[in-house]
Amino acid sequence: MSERIYRLLVGLSVLSILYLDSKPAMYVVIAVMVFEAVTNWRIPLLVSRIRYGKTEMSKLANRASGGGNRFQFEAERALRLLFSSVLLVTYILFNKNLWLFPWFAGFALAVAGLSGICPMLLFLEKLGFRSSGKSTTVGAA
Repeated sequence: MSERIYRLLVGLSVLSILYLDSKPAMYVVIAVMVFEAVTNWRIPLLVSRIRYGKTEMSKLANRASGGGNRFQFEAERALRLLFSSVLLVTYILFNKNLWLFPWFAGFALAVAGLSGICPMLLFLEKLGFRSSGKSTTVGAA
């Protein structure tokens, strides 16, 4: 499973959870995203490890270890932490006032999964977070 497909699935699941107004399911999504951001045990990496074995994972880790970054924190982890914090603040704490933000975040993540271009990930990489090893530019396949 690629990060692109995972973003699409999470975005669509957030949108369907918002449509169905299921608070426990949203708590599970937020908890999974926070767990992935804190531990770096991301579901796409675990699925790749199961499918391709440990050798493919070591190749991905070697590609991702860049030396010219300001922060030694992956942009994907920062994206998950940022996304879960937006959901936490806007859906749980200020649900009545900021009801549009979880919908916007779900749509943005679903579109990023469909198009393969995540503007927030590009912005985080520009800020100096470590790239995940794959190119996120328009011409990347």
